[in-house]
Amino acid sequence: MKTYILKTICWTLIISYFAGCTTTEVVTYKTQLNNPDETGKLNILTKDSTEYVLDNYALKDSLLTGSGIIIKKGLEKEFRGTININDIVRVEGEKTSIGIALLGLGVAGLFLIAYLNNASVGDSGNNIKIYFTGSGGGCK
Repeated sequence: MKTYILKTICWTLIISYFAGCTTTEVVTYKTQLNNPDETGKLNILTKDSTEYVLDNYALKDSLLTGSGIIIKKGLEKEFRGTININDIVRVEGEKTSIGIALLGLGVAGLFLIAYLNNASVGDSGNNIKIYFTGSGGGCK
């Protein structure tokens, strides 16, 4: 039983590492683009309705240079290049927080452990027994 719990905890940590919780924040200042660690992955919409998802980027003067995906008229392609800041309508930063996922999974794990501890106590004689009849239910 203990090995089962340890395996469950290990898999929970692995899943939370890859899944995480993602938060999206609108980037309103040009200075926020100077620190990719703070902003995270960028979702960009330009004046001509082209969407960009940049994993890596750097801001130099009025040009945003980066790599990721470009989505134009529903077609996705790999992108490496520059985007003029003046052509951008909206920028959102997408950041994954593993800590929030671990916290949620940790709370769920505590409930699981508490349940397993209570389930292994055994019958103390105070349990309520419910019997279902074949005539539509009910308790005796």
